Amino acid sequence: MKPQTPPEPRKASETPEPSEPRGPVETPPVPLKAKGPVDSNQHWPEQDRRTAELHEQYIRTGKVHPMALASAGIELAGIVLVMALGGWWLDDRWNTKPAMMIIGLAVGATGGIYSIWRRAKKFFGSK
Repeated sequence: MKPQTPPEPRKASETPEPSEPRGPVETPPVPLKAKGPVDSNQHWPEQDRRTAELHEQYIRTGKVHPMALASAGIELAGIVLVMALGGWWLDDRWNTKPAMMIIGLAVGATGGIYSIWRRAKKFFGSK
């Protein structure tokens, strides 16, 4: 096997040019074609029509939007949780375990169901 010889050092005048430029390369901006209104004050005619329909359907007639019922489950769980934790805290302070927590659960469930009933009554149009 033949011993390898180290490559000869290059002279400063013989350094090759880099194939790619070093540092960030600036690219010219590509113009984008607008598919709709460019100005923020302009609206789509379809959007204006739909907004007017929703306004007429829910705001002027006094009806509740269907999304108002979407958070009813979270509201029920939140009320029950807060009341149960309050009862648990009172049980700890007054040494009445588990009486206050059970009362808190009952009051929370009653309040949550009443809140959902009120919201549903308004949504379905009952007076």
